[in-house]
Amino acid sequence: MTGAGWSLGSDGCLTLWGNGPMEDWEGPGEAPWSPGAERIRRVEVGEGITSLGAWALWGCGSLEAVSLPAGLRQIGACAFGNCTALTRLELPTGTAIIGAKAFTGCTGLQLLTLPATLRAVDMKAFRGCTALREVRYGGTAGQWEGLLVSRTAQGNQPLLQAKLCCAGSGVPAEPGQRPPGEGRREEQEEILRAALARGGDGRLHILAPDLSVPGSTAKPGDCTLFVFPQGQTMLLDTGVPQSEGPVLATLRRLALCRLDCLVLSHPHIDHMGNALAVARYLFEEQSGGLGCCRTIGLPMRREELLLADYLRQRGVALCRSLRAGDWWSAGEALLTVLAPTAGELAQGGEDEEAVNNLSLVLRIGWGASACLACGDLYRGRERLLAKRLGRRLRADVMKSNHHGLFTSNGRQWLETVAPRVILTEGDDIGSSALAEQAVQGGAGYYSTGVCGAVLVTLDGKGGCRVLPQHGPKPAG
Repeated sequence: MTGAGWSLGSDGCLTLWGNGPMEDWEGPGEAPWSPGAERIRRVEVGEGITSLGAWALWGCGSLEAVSLPAGLRQIGACAFGNCTALTRLELPTGTAIIGAKAFTGCTGLQLLTLPATLRAVDMKAFRGCTALREVRYGGTAGQWEGLLVSRTAQGNQPLLQAKLCCAGSGVPAEPGQRPPGEGRREEQEEILRAALARGGDGRLHILAPDLSVPGSTAKPGDCTLFVFPQGQTMLLDTGVPQSEGPVLATLRRLALCRLDCLVLSHPHIDHMGNALAVARYLFEEQSGGLGCCRTIGLPMRREELLLADYLRQRGVALCRSLRAGDWWSAGEALLTVLAPTAGELAQGGEDEEAVNNLSLVLRIGWGASACLACGDLYRGRERLLAKRLGRRLRADVMKSNHHGLFTSNGRQWLETVAPRVILTEGDDIGSSALAEQAVQGGAGYYSTGVCGAVLVTLDGKGGCRVLPQHGPKPAG
């Protein structure tokens, strides 16, 4: 933000001024006024500020009143988290995005006024807002139905269950759902079935299936199928156990009886939760089997131990030695491991963020086309890798890191990778801010939570075609 400034008066009023978007901080206590958070009773945001930064007012437990400018477009992730004394809030006309966990833990919030310009409410934005009783919406009931309200882990239930009054009608309404029906799923699957039947069709196909399960409180996780130009197949990650049904149903509909390679980006349950189920399907239901299984060498968890034992009984080794510098081929396609290094793996780490940051960084290159998949990297790790690897990260298709969440996919990372297509796997949009940034940068943004299954096809000459299950069918 240019010309940024702030002051905290003796009366507890925090005044913010400047032009453009406010800085996004990466955790609580990073905003410069955070040491005085307990003294903040009122916040006045000046005209010219277009976004309230992530974590900007987190933990201001005495905050009672907020004044926001008409030009504000976005409430950043975790911006008002744990502001327990805030009882009512009005977002100004022009606000389009409420970021993930923006009001999480605002247990005193009772009345919320939202403008008709609002387009998206991200993951868990209102989690824990147990006192929220009424939502006054400036648009019509029909407009409310079109809002993208994330239902991940039912984190926005307080918003959805509050009394809703729409301007001019007062008519209660239910937020919108993804379009019903199969959409283009059969068209997607026919393309893949034909490629598999012919032993490849000279193109690289990347399928992100829809793993959402109605009513599930678990995020579905990542699971991506690659069909290479000469017909080889690879499954990268396998989703959370609750999504076993959609994962196996996808393989059955494609009549996929064998995988040449199963790759697990890191040992978290939402990435390897169905690995054993997939292996059993291939060996027991289809009698086709699995060529190899590859992952990085972090301490084994229960699910990985069970998988290793099952594969050993069937003569398939679980290779746990992937590290930077390794590579293998799938016909004419080259798969290169860019990170982590052997030294980084040796240092290890047990907490969630440490394991996420050791995710496999895998570049799949074929001719003039490339795809980059990096598990659950966080922004700090992204910056380190962007500096270390530079143009080696360039790719036409980028699978968004950490399911497209606000923790990841920073500006430096996007500028380094320079993708034409960003693919997010989840049960919502991932991050509305990321989607908006992608479009502004000329990239297509596709989330399985909005589009259903997404099929991306690369021709090896720089051509790229995207076929989403739902939504407008793009050219290319």
